[in-house]
Amino acid sequence: MKNRLVIAVAIVLIISGLLVVSGKMMKSERSNAISNMAIPLPDSLDNWFETKTPWGQPLYLFRMYELGGPMMGVLVNTQQDDMTNAKISYQIFKNEYRNSSKMVPEWRRYYDLEAVDKVGNALEAGDKNQILASMDVVFQTCAKCHVATKTKVFAKYNWKDLKDVKMKTVNPEQPEAPWTEAKAKYLVTGFDGTIVNARENQQEAANKSFQQFKTMFLYMKDACSSCHDTERRYYVSDDVMALVSKAEGEISSGDLTSASNTMQQIGGACFDCHQTHEPLQRLKELVSTDK
Repeated sequence: MKNRLVIAVAIVLIISGLLVVSGKMMKSERSNAISNMAIPLPDSLDNWFETKTPWGQPLYLFRMYELGGPMMGVLVNTQQDDMTNAKISYQIFKNEYRNSSKMVPEWRRYYDLEAVDKVGNALEAGDKNQILASMDVVFQTCAKCHVATKTKVFAKYNWKDLKDVKMKTVNPEQPEAPWTEAKAKYLVTGFDGTIVNARENQQEAANKSFQQFKTMFLYMKDACSSCHDTERRYYVSDDVMALVSKAEGEISSGDLTSASNTMQQIGGACFDCHQTHEPLQRLKELVSTDK
């Protein structure tokens, strides 16, 4: 029982250590990590993500799952004193690891075949401490690859590009425009125009700007469905729409000071949306060289 507890704790420490080492690596090599983000992903990776399994999963991701399962099988079976199945898991893992190392030639440097062989040696010797220590070395190689490439892979293959999202506009001569252009030309001018005119005590002009903002805000809410297929609980949700209605009522009643303050509250929701989406979009633009 004590043996199992020690091994369980060791596994936790290995995984925790992996995260800590990853963090240290990013701090000590921060300039390299930043520079690396500007390096395009290998073209050879495209085929692995464009090719899908019958259930629609990118083939590369499926192969990573096939690699990760038996890798954890080595640890789980070792923890449970099932060395027979630990060795079986290892043979599957070793084969998947070698195959994986050949998938993207430019990433071959992240794979350490000798480290994997040492796991097998430790299993043959039946030395649990050495098994965990050798697996830790393998984990480190995985972490280096993940830190250097994973975020860029997410950006290129998983995140949609806001430049591809279309939004209706209030301009009859340009009834539809790319998301970023529609926001800059019509939504933002309506939003800022409302506040500017309200502070200048120009009720009619404030209302005109607000109606443009309100229409564009609703168009933006509709455009969210280009990426999201669930009810929006933030940014354009019912609580924010209530503020839009509140601002409209304040403008109609001539309470322009309150209307300006309410628009600032709406702006808070806009800012939160920018914090969530803009960094991802900038990274998307950085790694998607075809855009």
